[in-house]
Amino acid sequence: MNMLKTAPIIPTRGNHEICSRGGFGYFMFMFPHDVDSSEEDVCLSKFPPYNVRFENEQFLIMDDSQINPLRGGVDHYMVTPQGCPEAPVDGSRIVPVRENRYLDEKEAEDTREQIELFTDYFQQIEELSAERETNFYVGHRPILGIGCNYTSIVTLDWTLQQSLGPTTLDRISGIITGHMHWLEVLEFEENKLPAQMVVGNGGTMMIENKIKQSSIPFVDLKIGKEEYNLQARVKRGLTMSEFGYGVMERQEDNKSYEVKFNVYNQDAGAMETLDFKLSIPAVRVKADAGQLVGEGQEVTVGVSEGTYSFTSAAKLVSIVTALGTSLLFM
Repeated sequence: MNMLKTAPIIPTRGNHEICSRGGFGYFMFMFPHDVDSSEEDVCLSKFPPYNVRFENEQFLIMDDSQINPLRGGVDHYMVTPQGCPEAPVDGSRIVPVRENRYLDEKEAEDTREQIELFTDYFQQIEELSAERETNFYVGHRPILGIGCNYTSIVTLDWTLQQSLGPTTLDRISGIITGHMHWLEVLEFEENKLPAQMVVGNGGTMMIENKIKQSSIPFVDLKIGKEEYNLQARVKRGLTMSEFGYGVMERQEDNKSYEVKFNVYNQDAGAMETLDFKLSIPAVRVKADAGQLVGEGQEVTVGVSEGTYSFTSAAKLVSIVTALGTSLLFM
């Protein structure tokens, strides 16, 4: 326990931890709340968001394990001989395809129920985000991710995107997820959307990287309900199928966070740090005076109403968003 006060672990739940797969183990060793010890096999199909608070920031944790994406989602993406799109020579934008689950009419009721559920969960996320000036969203499935399916760039996760409200992400500085077994980082122009980090390259079999890197800055991401106009152009980014991990550090001025990505160079037999780095603002959307609650006061270790709190004694946080996924916060 003393070790966890200094170097806590934030384990999230993914599709490998649903009750029909590894869910019982998750609830035995990783679930953040007390469970009924009188029950031999404890596994919940879902649980609401909770927050992990630190002195200057907090992490908002989402259980998105039960989502059923269209046609199996990223695990079933295919690439044709024509390949993924090249960078447009005329400078036009690439608008990723949104994988509308209503195209599968047999799953329409399940789709409606899940959008209703995650709309409620995101309302809770937005309410929790008022407790700190700086917030990082942590889940399994990317909210702002892209991939390549056949010859098209697609965006995922559609269910989560459709569940967003117009201001859900305003107080979110960065999104940390897994699910896609590779490294993917997207930074958006003028920080109109939070930086998306998919750190799914921690130690399981990689998906093949077919995305043309030169095409990424041409991506114009449009997500969610049309009336909310949630969109932003990608400023820069990368996708990479190399084993590794990320390290995020709060800067001395407390106004930004630097994220470095380390990957294993198989030829050299050693880890190396990529030249690509992220600088994430502590506050992405300026809030009106009076909206902020809890201005970075020190809190004690404990659990209360779904909230984990740590003092500034915590020097290293391991965020595990899935099997083989890791980002370290120092």
